[in-house]
Amino acid sequence: DEPPARRLPLNRRRIVDAAVTVIDEVGLSGLTIRRIASELGVSPMAIYSHVADKAELIDLFVDFVVGEAHVDPDPDLDWVDQLRIICVAYRESWDRHPGVIQAYTAAAASPTASNIGPNAMAQAEQVLTVLAGAGFSPPSQARAFMVLHTFLRGTLTSQPNRMQSIAREDEP
Repeated sequence: DEPPARRLPLNRRRIVDAAVTVIDEVGLSGLTIRRIASELGVSPMAIYSHVADKAELIDLFVDFVVGEAHVDPDPDLDWVDQLRIICVAYRESWDRHPGVIQAYTAAAASPTASNIGPNAMAQAEQVLTVLAGAGFSPPSQARAFMVLHTFLRGTLTSQPNRMQSIAREDEP
């Protein structure tokens, strides 16, 4: 007789991992607390012990994707090459998780969502540090960061990607 399988304790990391899986498979519209609970074999109320609501879960998803993109380019490289490495890593992560663009859009429409977690703050600090090392003034650093971020988001929303394929599959 084997003892019953021990269930892993529920924590934010497991919840975020399940959210990433759901969003990657079916898109942001398929993300519900009930679905995450089902994926993890727990009641929906158990999820609420770790996240306040769906908006917070979306913020955690975005921060996961941003964190996945973190790289440490060689500081001896030219600042343009350092930024290129950072931007390529960011872009690759967003390509792997195209629901992040929908999450940014959802956050823009929600007064409670922020999309600014610890990974996003670290990413911004990294880019600002590279720009400061290149001699950009603080206001120019902020503008350059926003230009890079907006450009990356724009390139993802303007090209066919997996999220558009998923949306087409849902059409009659």
